[in-house]
Amino acid sequence: MLLIASASQCDAAVAIQSHIKNETGQAIKVIGVDLNVPVPSTKRQYHINENIVFSPRRPFILLHTSGTTGPPKGVIRTMPAYDLRTVAGASNEDLALCHRAVHWGFGIYPPVASISNGLAIYIVDPDPSPEQIWEVIRQQKITMAYATNLTLLRLMQYYKEHLAVLEPEKVKEYSEGMKKIKYIGCGGAVPMPSVGQFWKDMRGGIPITILYGTTEGGGGTSTTPEGYDVTKVCPLLFLPGHQCFSIPLYSNVSLWIACDRQANAWC
Repeated sequence: MLLIASASQCDAAVAIQSHIKNETGQAIKVIGVDLNVPVPSTKRQYHINENIVFSPRRPFILLHTSGTTGPPKGVIRTMPAYDLRTVAGASNEDLALCHRAVHWGFGIYPPVASISNGLAIYIVDPDPSPEQIWEVIRQQKITMAYATNLTLLRLMQYYKEHLAVLEPEKVKEYSEGMKKIKYIGCGGAVPMPSVGQFWKDMRGGIPITILYGTTEGGGGTSTTPEGYDVTKVCPLLFLPGHQCFSIPLYSNVSLWIACDRQANAWC
């Protein structure tokens, strides 16, 4: 077992090393990483062996869970096997926006899945500003995007406050850029209906795709673009003060989500 730690986490690494030794009797090696070392200025030479084939069962990455779905733990995931050409209708001409940091499950899988399918990705700074992403959209650089529900909310708010009030010719540039994006995968949580409706309207009636999964299990399932209808609201009598929204997952199976009207938040 190997533990990689930056200089600021040396004490924590030693504590972990000692704990594992005491609990299991197993010794682990700690390697320190200096994040301040500059990138070499000399160009490195790489050789790509195109004959190598990786097994889908091969360990790919170790992720540490946050504790949302159970006690925090380290999870070893195998190579992701997402067929984006089938699932999202991707082609060689597509360019996918990836903006999440790769130490997070939803941040690592989109770029790896895209690259493993032979697709190009467009990387922006981690946690980019809404202005930066909207500029990428305006320039019609991307045709696919992966985002969290919070990112989609912030982009919607920024558009309404800063872009929708511009001259009609300028607004049209953003609208045309939006219509170029044929696939938007949303992970992290289900967006509120108003957010889903905004992106559906901005893309000429094409809904976003909701992705479901956990760090432990990877991608579980997703709603098809036809299945996510944010206009359908189903109030339930046994939840006073709430509204419930039905999101179809697949044939005869739906996900029900309750929204607290007063707090304007999901339950």
